[in-house]
Amino acid sequence: MNFAGTNRNQILALLLSILFLFAADARSAINGKIAFASDRDGNSEIYVMNADGTGQVRLTNNPGVDDFPAWSPDGKRLAFLSTSASGGYF
Repeated sequence: MNFAGTNRNQILALLLSILFLFAADARSAINGKIAFASDRDGNSEIYVMNADGTGQVRLTNNPGVDDFPAWSPDGKRLAFLSTSASGGYF
């Protein structure tokens, strides 16, 4: 990984995202909701659904890749790793 030209906040955000990755895989469930990444529309985006598979909702729509969703401990927020169209993480 090349961090040339990456500012301190971007590196911190990446490290925090990696910490979330250790706590959850590409599917993350809390409070009966499952967050997951899918490339069903040609690009990896973040979705949520009920535990029984119903009520699927797409949350992101970015030209870059969105992946590795993880719920916050209180289940109110969702963190995920995202790349810009140029390939950098944010």
